[in-house]
Amino acid sequence: MLARHWRRGAAAVSLATALWTAWFTAGPVGEWFTTALFLVVPPIIAALIAPAWRSGAAVTGALLVAFAGLVLFSTERPDSLRPPQTDWLLPYLALALVAWIAAFAARVVAADPERRKTVLLAGAGGAVVLLCLAGIVAGGPGGQRPGSGDVDIDRNDLVPFPAALQDRRVDVDCRTGTGVCTELIEFWSETGQSPDEIAATVAAHLRTRGWPMAEDPRTGRLTGCLPIRGVLHWSDRACAELVASADLDWPEDVKHHDDGLVLALGAQPLSSSG
Repeated sequence: MLARHWRRGAAAVSLATALWTAWFTAGPVGEWFTTALFLVVPPIIAALIAPAWRSGAAVTGALLVAFAGLVLFSTERPDSLRPPQTDWLLPYLALALVAWIAAFAARVVAADPERRKTVLLAGAGGAVVLLCLAGIVAGGPGGQRPGSGDVDIDRNDLVPFPAALQDRRVDVDCRTGTGVCTELIEFWSETGQSPDEIAATVAAHLRTRGWPMAEDPRTGRLTGCLPIRGVLHWSDRACAELVASADLDWPEDVKHHDDGLVLALGAQPLSSSG
């Protein structure tokens, strides 16, 4: 029974792991189920390639355990910000390739001599497809790999913002060359809170998300910086700074609230960049 239906069990465990990963790492909004379907494919392929349940269970199980470990290591680092999802996804795909090679090698060894040539030709065709996919990933948009573009601060490290405040993204720039996207988020209150009161509310919220917000003795502004850590090396740190809207030079075509507050995010505090 186990020998006949082990692939179904491997598929079920793989799907459960992929659903957990997609939900655990998803932002407040996002196509998490589509992500899960993408993540479940590599272990299922490993299970299908393997010739028997012993080799298949070993290869698929090892891949899933390594996958869960990569995700936890990437996202659950103390006193640090989350890197992009590709921080654990790219090593996962590399491990999947190793698992496929191991499962395929076991199939070649177990194949009858007269079928071995057919198996090898199928493997060669699969290798061509994988090389094409690797080329697509390697030439992907900025943020897919370290050094390919600025890293956007993960929304899990920011939201949900305090419900008592109104907020909107004013500006974002992911071509700064610093390694971190600069972002301006404005807060204001419909109940008449002053910028100082709003700053205290936002700072208290950011501290619950792990940001070490403290008053900068040079500027008097609340500022906090954290490193971006993961499996791969990304930007050294990202900083948050709270600035009164009235203290910024706003373009004429940008609407803002004079009694509001701006959360400035970037590789360094806004006041340090001039």
